[in-house]
This record gives sequence, structure tokens and C-alpha cells, in this order.
Amino acid sequence: MLFAIGGLVRSTGSGMGCPDWPKCFGEYIPPASESELPDNYEEYFKTQRIQKTERFVKLLQTIGMDDLAQNIEQNLNLEEEHTFNVTKAYVEYGNRLWGALTGLIVFVTLLASIPFLNSDKRIFFLTLFGFLMVFINAFLGAIVVNSNLLSGLVTIHFLAAFAAISFFILARIRVKSIKLESSVTTNLLWISVSLLLLAIVQIVLGTQVRGIYDSLESQSSQIISVIDTFRNYQWHRVLAFAMLLLASFQYVRIKQEGNEKSITKLALYLPLLTLLQILLGVLLIYANWVAFSKLFHITIGATIFVIQFYICTLIIRAPKKV
Repeated sequence: MLFAIGGLVRSTGSGMGCPDWPKCFGEYIPPASESELPDNYEEYFKTQRIQKTERFVKLLQTIGMDDLAQNIEQNLNLEEEHTFNVTKAYVEYGNRLWGALTGLIVFVTLLASIPFLNSDKRIFFLTLFGFLMVFINAFLGAIVVNSNLLSGLVTIHFLAAFAAISFFILARIRVKSIKLESSVTTNLLWISVSLLLLAIVQIVLGTQVRGIYDSLESQSSQIISVIDTFRNYQWHRVLAFAMLLLASFQYVRIKQEGNEKSITKLALYLPLLTLLQILLGVLLIYANWVAFSKLFHITIGATIFVIQFYICTLIIRAPKKV
């Protein structure tokens, strides 16, 4: 659900709808109109954001992450001021509220996993790691806002979210003792692992393409001709078709090997979702379809990863054919 809301934030351009964190324009509930803010609010929140970023840069330098610190310091967008927009403010505020609710849910889940320390410690520790990743990601969310959506930090923010989901999927599989009864071939194992790794590469490339796209969005008439010259975009496009072929091949192999209907059905969803994702990616370069495409592109991408991670985990745990 968080990814769906993230798609809404993305499609409405509300990533900086609240220029500070955890408050929104200095309040726990955003103002209803610009008239409720002081005259110099744009300069004030820009200065506040820069001061927080400077402290974070010093921390990065202290722990030896000089390259990331330098990238943040050289981010020209740090000087950008953000005018109040009530719609964007409340969309981003809703995103943060849902994130807080998610944090509460995962905390309750962690408490519920404590009894497993006596029977299966892995369930507790997988849940604990998922819980930690959720809260690390909340911290990263604050940094992303303070850096004015710096592309590299957005990538890390996304990967941390997928890591959290992965830990909870692994915990659920162990709690429910979900496994394949039929054996699988080594070839299917390598296909499944390769598809999962390819999905992760596409996530990383996708966040980088997003940064390129956003920098060109103000020149919408030139996006088609300009974005095609970026190597990351070219690789993102090529690997999308590679994913489509590999997902289709995985489905065929799972069906041929006679695995359970549940995993066969999930494997069928992957090439269909990948094809839809490619079409949504194409729509991103057309101004009339941008908002629609942004809304679903992140959500479907996350769905593809979750399904493939689940399938891959079951295949890894399944008995292997000799």
C-alpha cells in the first residue's frame, strides 16, 4: 500500500509538498492555506533544510562516506524554494501518516514474533530485521526531503523499502511453513535467481531515470529526444524487454516441471505485469499521460519484485531434481 501511495506522491509531484520533516510547514497538521504561513516561509524552510543537510554531510564525512557527502553538497536543488500547495502538502502528509501507521503495525508484528524465540528463532530475527529496515527507511525519508529529493538517496530509500518487504516475506514463509512439494531443476533455480537480480537492477536504474526525467520535465516537448541519449535510460529500456522474455521463460519452465498451481499462476502474472510496466514507461514521455503513468509505474514495479522474490524463495527452498 505504501508503494501505491508513493505512486500518488510521484504522480502529483508532491515529494516536496512538505519541505520539512517530520512536521509539514512547521506544523503536525499542514495549514489549509498559504495565508496561515509567515511572509518569508519559503526562505525559512529552505534555510532550515540546508542546515539539516549540512549536519548530515558532516556525519557522512566523519564515517568516511566522502563521495556521498560531496554529491549532496554539490546538489544545486538544495537552494530551491518550495511554494505552499495545499493538495501536494496533504498528499505528502497522507504518505507520512500511512508510513507512521506502517511503523506501528510492524512494531506489533515484532512483539507477536517474540514467542517464536522458543521454537524458531529465525522468524523473530527476520521480523526484527524487517522492523529495523522500516525505521531506517523512515530516517532515510527525512534525509531525502532535506536533500530535496537527491536521486542517489532516493535509490537507497527505495532499496531499503524492498529489503524490509523481503524480510517480512521470509518470516511469513517460515511461519506458514510454505514450501513446494514437487522438486525443481537447477536450470529453473538459475532462471528464477537471475530474474530477481534483474528486477533489482531495474529498480536501481528506474530511480536514476526518474531523476533524469524530473530534471527534464519542465521541457516536456523535448523529453522524447533528450532522455533517449542517457545511457541509464537506454539500459532500463533494454533490460525491461529482457525481463519480459525471462519472466515468460520462467513461467514456461515452471509449468513444464509440473509445479503447484499457486506458483504457476503467480509466474503467469509476471510477464503480464512486466508488459504493462513497459507500456506505462512509454507513456511517461507523453505529457497527457504522465500523471497516470507515474501513479501506477512504481506500484506495479514493486508488485513485480514482491511476486518474484516470493517465487524465487520457494524455488530455492524446494527439493532439487538429481
